[in-house]
Amino acid sequence: MDTAYRGFEGEWEISIGDAMPSTHAPAARRFVRACSAAGMPAGDYNGSSPARASLSQYTIDSTARRNSTAAAFLRGDVSGVPNALSHTTKNLTVATRCYVEHIVTKDKKCRGVLLRRHGDDHSTFISSRKETILCAGAVQTPQLLLLSGIGPKEELAQVPGVTPVHNLPGVGRNLQDHLFVPTLWPMKAGFGDTIANTDQIGVQLSILMKYFVGTGTASLSPVQVRLS
Repeated sequence: MDTAYRGFEGEWEISIGDAMPSTHAPAARRFVRACSAAGMPAGDYNGSSPARASLSQYTIDSTARRNSTAAAFLRGDVSGVPNALSHTTKNLTVATRCYVEHIVTKDKKCRGVLLRRHGDDHSTFISSRKETILCAGAVQTPQLLLLSGIGPKEELAQVPGVTPVHNLPGVGRNLQDHLFVPTLWPMKAGFGDTIANTDQIGVQLSILMKYFVGTGTASLSPVQVRLS
């Protein structure tokens, strides 16, 4: 792990390499060592450079269970979410079946957002006391900014219903895709156990082992190694 680029405290656990041996087959570790012997750098692809061979990293906790953002950070009776997790979270309200229509600005500062619940014929204003964080994805985040008048002024002026409020030419441009090319290679029997070459009874036993013990072939990811 690249300690200069990583933190090691907090709620969201990530399994990396030898820190979670149950998530990688022995063949995956041998493959990374072979890449290193052939001259390709090996190490943390979320560190100083992504160009290297590395064991895949997962959001799996120390009990070999998926550690989602909800499990890591919410853990409470969240307002708007029935049957939430155990502890109380008083500073969060989750509004479901809603979408944000517009970012409300004044003097080039965000004052809140207009959102609409599914089935409503009107919008609701949600004010912002400190900050507003947009996390609608790589496509809808710039779309929301553009619809709110934040973007290239000359282009926004030509869109009916949109009033330019802040000239920011980079919004909506330079979208880059991250290509992911999976490759599959057959292995000799006994060299690397996976859930794919396990019979039906073995699959059921593996699932039970993963759930109760955190080991077995069901705990192995289908994506074992990453080359970039």
